[in-house]
Amino acid sequence: MKGKNAAIKYHLDLRRARYQEAEVTLQVQPHQEHRKLTFYLPTWSPGSYRIRDYSRHVFNVNASDSSGNPLKVIQKTKNRWEVIVPKKTEEVFFKYKFNGEELSPRTNYLDHAKAVLVGPATFMGIEGFENSPHLVTVSVPRGWNCQASLPKNKNAQGSRQLTTYMATHYDLLVDTPFVAGDKEHFSINSFTVLGIPHHLVFIGRRPRYLPVKKIITDLTKLVRETAAIFGGDLPYDQYYFHLMLRERDLRTGLEHMFCNLSMFYRYGFLNQKDYEDFLSLEAHEFFHVWNVKRIRASGLYQEHHQNSYHYDGEQYTSSLWLHEGFTSYYSWLILLRAGLITEKRFWEEMQKRLREYFIKPGRKRQSLEQSSWNTWINLYQPDRHHVNKLISYYRKGQLLGLFLDFYLRLQTRGEKSLDDVMRYLWKHHGQKSKPFPEQEIVEIINKATNVDVKEFYERYISGTDDLPLEILEDMGLEIKREYPKEEANPLPRTRKTDVHPILWLGFETKPSNNGVIVINVFEDGPASGKLLPEDHIIAVDRVRITKDNFKTILRDYGKKALPKTLTITYFRGDELMETKIRPMKPMKEFIIKRKTKLPKNREKMIKNWMNSKQQQKNK
Repeated sequence: MKGKNAAIKYHLDLRRARYQEAEVTLQVQPHQEHRKLTFYLPTWSPGSYRIRDYSRHVFNVNASDSSGNPLKVIQKTKNRWEVIVPKKTEEVFFKYKFNGEELSPRTNYLDHAKAVLVGPATFMGIEGFENSPHLVTVSVPRGWNCQASLPKNKNAQGSRQLTTYMATHYDLLVDTPFVAGDKEHFSINSFTVLGIPHHLVFIGRRPRYLPVKKIITDLTKLVRETAAIFGGDLPYDQYYFHLMLRERDLRTGLEHMFCNLSMFYRYGFLNQKDYEDFLSLEAHEFFHVWNVKRIRASGLYQEHHQNSYHYDGEQYTSSLWLHEGFTSYYSWLILLRAGLITEKRFWEEMQKRLREYFIKPGRKRQSLEQSSWNTWINLYQPDRHHVNKLISYYRKGQLLGLFLDFYLRLQTRGEKSLDDVMRYLWKHHGQKSKPFPEQEIVEIINKATNVDVKEFYERYISGTDDLPLEILEDMGLEIKREYPKEEANPLPRTRKTDVHPILWLGFETKPSNNGVIVINVFEDGPASGKLLPEDHIIAVDRVRITKDNFKTILRDYGKKALPKTLTITYFRGDELMETKIRPMKPMKEFIIKRKTKLPKNREKMIKNWMNSKQQQKNK
């Protein structure tokens, strides 16, 4: 092909992966009228709303013609380069190298045994050529395999067989991770769901116990149950579950049109609850196949441009509570519907989210709309006082999904639900590749369910009213409040945070070599105005503490009546300080379960809520 329809050709060379280095060569036939070509690298990854400035890893940028003659390259901005094209130049070769040093679903990583490359950090685009076909040929070290969720064909080059992947436009190329590795760190397991090929790809050294058959069986159930919500069909020809196995307890992922790239603890498959967390992670990323990758808010769509995303900078939306929050809600509901978790486990997760929500003063200061809009400066890089002024559209949005779902069911006597809203968005927007107008979301919910949710929206989405627990009670649930048990946590468990539920001192800590370090201070708690984040606590009542005995000492105090005060000795910077804190009892936990006896209509609503297929049959 020549002219404006000519393909953009990339050669991705991973043969220096052991040095955490890769090289990309772009080959393009400039248009007759183009005497300059502008090459650019995205500054962020769609789905992860933070400017990451991937170009900081790029070096050795140069260009030449087909005869090897160098062409002038001018860097115009941090992520844009301009190449001067002499007359009669038929092809331009643009080369650059980059380092990959951070293993995550949002960044590039290379080492002696594997490579995980994300599109925005790897492939530069060419201004004006975004809708041309983009072909990627990959060279890997000897003994490696490579995989991407794009159509491919084999082509011979000398004595080697190279694989070329084909993207119909630049948006699709940017949306595609490329993963590779040797036999010990890379494997592919294929299975079929609803007549469509699916692939489970492991990246990283595998543990001795890796229940591949069980994972595939459970992913099959997960895929079927998710598809049922949207009508039963799958919107792709094949799908890849790319899973990075990590030595640390990190659980995260990022969605794509035809795959997801997730990361999970290598030994997390040994424990049932950890394994259910893994399934929830995969359910979350898979639900995004519909919600955000195809059903997309207008704020996340760049109209009148060849790219549907604005890769140079922030793209603002007030609807991430729908895209991420509802997805978090469905990630557990789908597991419940598929029989992969018990109803008790589902409510345990909601209980944790409720306690986390009500303990944070930030819920009164930031709405879900504001949380979404400011994600670029808040969610991925919170400051030390975030608990007092911010709310997560993931966490509160997850609860909102539950409350709105039950609200719709109650208002329509079980005839309509959040499933109907998602199906409406899919039918009228996702399937038509037509972003939904964010300012019309209340009207959209009304059309999908015949329920006016204007007041609900104004109070709990654009406003900061506390979520109404009475909705759960009206649905037939019993909500009790109890003080946490000894080992319970007021916030979801993390390995970086120590909390002390028996005594509520109003701050959280993380362990250090000599004591503990304060990471959050709750403004309405006992330590407010006395301690600050980064204070280094070294003693309680003049007894030295360590990272191992801090919780034990507090537990000892909590065994009897609460002490009037505790003397906290700490360093602020290099200044030794002391303060007295009056302990409080911790916030009570939420205990949620179904009432023993329910009216028939409520029993039916609960059953339909737990079974999307059954609900569709009843319509």
